[in-house]
Amino acid sequence: SITDGGSGNYTVNFTTNMEDANYAIVAVGAHSAGDRVLVRIPSRATGSFSILINDNSFGDNTGDEVHCAIIR
Repeated sequence: SITDGGSGNYTVNFTTNMEDANYAIVAVGAHSAGDRVLVRIPSRATGSFSILINDNSFGDNTGDEVHCAIIR
């Protein structure tokens, strides 16, 4: 599931916890206008990880799309 923590702040929750927090996250964001979106992963745990989105081109914390892949 995904928990909305406010504009540009999300937590991805796993249905089943990971064995440990030693997994990789690949994340990319896009904006419909084609401008870049900065996606940061500030924290991760066995049951979830956080995503912060910042679209500097528009001065806000939104993006039209964010894609993540978790690799263990």
